[in-house]
Amino acid sequence: MKPPDDVRPYLYAHYVAQSATASGYHPNALPEYLGDALYGRHLASVDRRAPVIEIGTGAGHFLAYLRQKGFEHLSGVDLSEELVAQAQAQGLAVTQGDGICYLADQPDASCGAVVAVDVVEHLTKSELLAFFKESLRVLQPGGVLLIQTVNGQGLFPGQIAYGDLTHETILNPGSLGRTLTTIGFTDLSFHESGPLGRTKMDSLRRLAWRMVKRMLNFLRWIEARKRQDVWTENMICCAHKAGPGPA
Repeated sequence: MKPPDDVRPYLYAHYVAQSATASGYHPNALPEYLGDALYGRHLASVDRRAPVIEIGTGAGHFLAYLRQKGFEHLSGVDLSEELVAQAQAQGLAVTQGDGICYLADQPDASCGAVVAVDVVEHLTKSELLAFFKESLRVLQPGGVLLIQTVNGQGLFPGQIAYGDLTHETILNPGSLGRTLTTIGFTDLSFHESGPLGRTKMDSLRRLAWRMVKRMLNFLRWIEARKRQDVWTENMICCAHKAGPGPA
């Protein structure tokens, strides 16, 4: 049998939902405290009345979190029919389709934020540029592009980078930042994705992580007189479209 030219729809159709179930992923998998810790600061400037689009919604856990935080106009798109059905079952406006095409159908300067969590690593370089250009076009002045993706310079990046056959492009803060700036985004910031949690063990993990980072940056300094702030296997990037934010 001839393999498909684009393996992504084939693989998503066959294992995305099954893999999600096996890993404990479910529609309410983003508790409010965790969403606030990871993404809250980046969305603080976004008008709750402005449309927000999520690309790669999965079962809708991020949109459900945004709805809980008071955002009024939420929509999204995902390739997986099964996960789209789970999102729709929560009353979320999610459609099945390609994310770049979905953005291309939106009016200029119509959105307060575009969100892509664990998405851009699945795009080729040409698709990545198209996604960023469309995101910039649909954002209102002062609007936010919020991205979470694999950190190519993390401590253990290979576990995620090579953990999915559909991964195409692995970035680090430098390459992602230069690309977004070239497209026209401004006011970029990069952040780690953990360690998080509210137990005493989680507090010990955060303390240990700070100590490990000091050691890693010491080794980086010995090797190349450099240091870095983001060492987690995933990184969070927040970028803005030039212009004033909401009044």
